Amino acid sequence: MKILEKMILVGFIFLAGIAVGWVIKGKHLNIIFSAYLQAFASLYLDKNDISIKFENLSFLLGMDDVNLLGELSIAEEKYKTALDAINIRSTIHFQEVQAKLELQGIKEGGDYSMDHLEKSLGNRLFTILQRSTQEVIEHVEEAIAYLESTGNKLNEVLKNSYPQEKIISIIMPQKKEQP
Repeated sequence: MKILEKMILVGFIFLAGIAVGWVIKGKHLNIIFSAYLQAFASLYLDKNDISIKFENLSFLLGMDDVNLLGELSIAEEKYKTALDAINIRSTIHFQEVQAKLELQGIKEGGDYSMDHLEKSLGNRLFTILQRSTQEVIEHVEEAIAYLESTGNKLNEVLKNSYPQEKIISIIMPQKKEQP
């Protein structure tokens, strides 16, 4: 495998994490009570846009960490699961939540109490929005952690296996603290 292909593979791991992280972390979604109302819906994210071509990675089986190929497969699935959670929540938000809030006269940027918003949405939709947002947060945080860990491990394995080659690391951006 050419060095460029190896760098692209390492890049995939981190870019996938960045893509997922941007959608959630960029919108200040710490696990807080009102996160499900603060998070906007996103346009559909196609989980097939980024995928690992495992048939090109059989060389990893001959390296120090024989489990790495399996871990890459798990990383890809965690990424896709996070995108699924984002898409499901966004569909609910676009198709039900926004329509219901509009019918109730709720405007974006307005100052509304949680009780008022819950009454406007109804208990069922309010609860679904809470749960789906919590699932997004959990899946995204898990995917980012796993992608970062697997990317670091892949980078180390490649550096050890190809000491004469320059292996480029892609470092995840650090989360900025919100005021």
